[in-house]
Parts: sequence; C-alpha cells; structure tokens
Amino acid sequence: MKRKGLSLQKKRSAWAYMFLSPWLFGVLFVFAFPMFLSLSFAFSNVTVDNGYSLQFVGLQNFHEALFVDQNFLQHFATTIGNMLYNVPIILVYSFLVAVLLKENFAGVTVFKFIFFLPVILSSDLFFSLLNNFGSTSASSLDSVMAGAGSSGMLQSLNLSEYLVELGLSREMVNIITSPVDKVYEIVTCSGIQIFIFLAGINSVPPTLYEAATVEGANGWEKFWKITFPMVMPMILVNVVYSIVDTFMSESNLVMEYVYELSFKNFNFGLSSAICWIYFAVISVILAIVFAVISKRTFYYT
Repeated sequence: MKRKGLSLQKKRSAWAYMFLSPWLFGVLFVFAFPMFLSLSFAFSNVTVDNGYSLQFVGLQNFHEALFVDQNFLQHFATTIGNMLYNVPIILVYSFLVAVLLKENFAGVTVFKFIFFLPVILSSDLFFSLLNNFGSTSASSLDSVMAGAGSSGMLQSLNLSEYLVELGLSREMVNIITSPVDKVYEIVTCSGIQIFIFLAGINSVPPTLYEAATVEGANGWEKFWKITFPMVMPMILVNVVYSIVDTFMSESNLVMEYVYELSFKNFNFGLSSAICWIYFAVISVILAIVFAVISKRTFYYT
C-alpha cells in the first residue's frame, strides 16, 4: 500500500513552525523569566541592597503610575500622538518607494542599498562595532547622525514663513510642514517596511498583469485592482511592525522615563508597573488594528 505524504497545508504548517522556532526558543528561555520578574516587581516595593528584596504592595504602583505620577500619562499621550502621525506617513512613503524599486532600471541595486543604509547606520550593532575602532570616530558619527535629524539640516522654517505670508494659519502651516521636519526620522524608520512591501509586490504573479493588459486595463487600474489587494498581507505586517517600532524606540519618551526611573532613581516597582500598563495598551491597539485590517486582507494561495 502506497504511503501518502504530507498534505500541502501540513507542509506549510511545518515550515511555519520551523521559522517560528527561534522566536519560541527566545520567548521560553530568554524573555519568560525577565517578564515574570518584572511582573513581580510591579506588585512589590523593591529594595536594592547587595541584591534585592520584595515587599508585596498590591496595586499601589499601578495607582501611582495612573493617578499620582505627573509624567507618565503626559509622555504616554505624546507617544500615542507620534504613533498616529508617524505610522501612516511611514507606510505611504515605504509603499511608494517599494513600487519605484520594483521597476527594473540601471542601478536599482544601488538605490536599494541606499534606502536600507539608514537602518544599518541607526542600529546599535553598528555603533558597537564602530566603538571597537575608536571612541572619537563613533562620537563624531553620532553627532553627524543626530544633526541630520535636527531641524538645522532638514528644517522647514523658510517654507513655514512663506505659507504664513500667503495667509495660512500657524496651525495649518505646522500640519503641512511637520513631515518636512521629520524627513530624516521617516527615512530611517522605513527601511524594513520598504523591503517587506517590495517582497510582496515581487510575489504578485506576472500573469495577472498580463491578463489585465489584454483586457485593456491601464497602469492605475492595475495598481488598485491587482497590486494593492495582493500586498494587503504585507500592509498588515508593516502596520503592526511600525506601531511596535514606534512604541519601542529608544527615543520614545515613555521608554526614556522608564529607564530614568529604573537605573537612575532605582524605583523598579513603579517602572515595572508603567511597563505593564504600556504593554497592555499596546496589545489592545494591536488587537484592534489586526481585527480591522485582517477583515479586509486578501490572501493569495
């Protein structure tokens, strides 16, 4: 009797678990214990003296974070605002760049490298390697990268004044020119998304475009009827990635405040409570985003 092999669905599931195995290993053997320890800190008063000791205080740290601390909610509101503003811009920019990079023109590989270069230059690994060659070079490059993101290099001051002279209000001018001031930040945060979109666009079967051409569809119709629906799964991935990346950025005010509470003020109880509140809110936002977008996502099989 001839043995049947694995079905296509089971093969895909096996590949999925294989790719997930490094993440599962990291969660179980690297992150599980620190998360449990952080949760115990959140419900305790932590005393640090040749080690640490815990005194259970219940929800006191959570109450202090939400109703007593004057900085957390302010920083958190600023972070939410930045996320709502930055993520759509990052997605639109990265999608448009991916569409352009899909075209087969001379030097496309160089342009791909250029668009991904800010991701490499802004990584901690790059600066760690650079430190091995000398602290002077690292500090010089760090100052250059910081200056690139400042308003001194990419400012929209002149544009703002022109728009004000045209009769626009300051509030409207700020909305229009804010993306100009954030050019460096947007470009730096878009490298991964560009290549995720590019992978999705390149996976679209060429036969769909050929059939559309035969039917007389123009480029605009091909984009909205073929390209955009086919990359919807990548849009979902990039939305989730961009939200998480924004919330977990080292320049994030909440993350900076947690670091200050933990390693400068040694208030590990309050900082842990803030982290768990932060984690809970992020999880709710991601659940809502996933539920809304996944209903409109087309999966090609």
